[in-house]
Amino acid sequence: MKFDIKKFDAAGRLGLITHNGKTLTTPTILPVVSPFDNLIPPRVLHKEFGVDALFTNAYILYSNKEKAQFAESVGIHSYLDYDGLIATDSGGFQHYMYGNKVDITANEIELFQERIQSDFPVILDIPVQLDDSREVARNKVTRTIQRAKENISRRTSTHGAWYGPIHGTKYPDIIQESCEGMNPLDFGVYAIGGIVKAMNDYAFDTCVDAFLTVKKNIRQDKPVHMFGLGLPQFFSLAVATGADLMDSAAYILFAKEGRYFTLEGTRNILDLSELPCSCPVCTRYNASEIATLYKTGKKLKERLNKGIELIARHNLYITFGEMRSIRESIRNGSLWELVEQRIQSHPKLIKAYESIPKYWRDIERLIPVEKKKGQFHKGVVSLVRPVFQRMASKIIRFYKIPEKTVLLLIPEIEETLFNSPYGKEWINSIESMIETSNVSVEPLVVSPYFGFIPLDLYGIYPFSQRDWAEPNENYTDSFSFKFIEEFLQRNKKNIARIVIFDPSSSDDDRNKIRFIDKVRVELDKKEKLGEGKAVDVIYHID
Repeated sequence: MKFDIKKFDAAGRLGLITHNGKTLTTPTILPVVSPFDNLIPPRVLHKEFGVDALFTNAYILYSNKEKAQFAESVGIHSYLDYDGLIATDSGGFQHYMYGNKVDITANEIELFQERIQSDFPVILDIPVQLDDSREVARNKVTRTIQRAKENISRRTSTHGAWYGPIHGTKYPDIIQESCEGMNPLDFGVYAIGGIVKAMNDYAFDTCVDAFLTVKKNIRQDKPVHMFGLGLPQFFSLAVATGADLMDSAAYILFAKEGRYFTLEGTRNILDLSELPCSCPVCTRYNASEIATLYKTGKKLKERLNKGIELIARHNLYITFGEMRSIRESIRNGSLWELVEQRIQSHPKLIKAYESIPKYWRDIERLIPVEKKKGQFHKGVVSLVRPVFQRMASKIIRFYKIPEKTVLLLIPEIEETLFNSPYGKEWINSIESMIETSNVSVEPLVVSPYFGFIPLDLYGIYPFSQRDWAEPNENYTDSFSFKFIEEFLQRNKKNIARIVIFDPSSSDDDRNKIRFIDKVRVELDKKEKLGEGKAVDVIYHID
């Protein structure tokens, strides 16, 4: 198996998996299909929805001796009548979700997956439960790593690119141990397990913590699979925090309950008067027609199955449409913007997103240092992006001001200085003043997102390539304000005076420079900023 990374944004990677003469573009999702009966056959998934890889359950297939023998004789691709890549689960998931005793050995199920020629077989792992104690979790991880080593020693075929599961769930140190144990082993894909129950409980923050801990510790040359991610509104955040591959049966399981996917959350078909979608299903049928199939399906199974099939098809259109949007956002460098749109669909998604700053340093190294297009900053929600941490930390570490320097603080007014009708005039005046001044002057643009931006760095990405809405928040608690505090503290010995440029001529102008106005208030207090340096205000630059 070969994995080529074409482009990346945040922890999301646009890549290409080449295996057994077939290709798979990442990030993507593998729909889960039954090894027996499917309302939407695998060949239809491939032809109609462009599904290049799917997931099925080798354990369930193995439990039916007659069908298992047939699958062995013809291979899993002919058995399912599917020409794409096929991944097969081993039974560990059944034990994890339902507590069933998996009455099969690792040797049996793993050799069976080889005999049916699975493209992506999975070892019989021991998933960590959310309520497992630390001791139990560590023991399960240790046993899973041992099984992984045993799997390598008994492989008989090179056809399968094996999945190596990573576990630990809510214990970051155990997740790290799991990664360190699996990194040296020969696996084609690494997969994060034990999160389905968290997903079902909408504990997205637990999932994000697990994803980013894995991303920090797992080797970077292999794709990472997230087991059981089914909600489209979570896909972009999952990709931004490390998912290359996902699998889910949600498209059909939700359809059986009449649950209809939207990017704002799932809706019950019985509660809809209109279908808010233009996929082929929703343009051919109306909400009442599909709802009727469910209402009459209690007595007529055929009608119920028709309703389930229609919603399942719709759910697939939404699922793969969202994956295309995510891949395109990686191509144009706007993945964070897409995430910020999607998390608005549920408070627990917002909560999960707000945990991102804990991992700023880890994500920061994964973000491109330049992009083709400017960014949209949408208020408080955008302050979670690691780019602010990266640029602030670089300015703190590398930008030093000379002794006896006068700091000239310049506000941004609703747009960048380069786009402002006054900004270019201000910049020209400042440059002219510096050339003729007999003192050292350091002009700093004051931004509610970045804090201080040295004027001579203002033209580089990401400082001026952006549009924004000013955050409506407690400024003195913001990241940007704390950065200003740190900058002044580190450079206090070299600061002679602080001069604030105030261009406001009316109350309306005053509202447009709220952030620098707040900085001015704090400087006047001399409690948080300025270290007792003289603070002056000027209204013209000359």
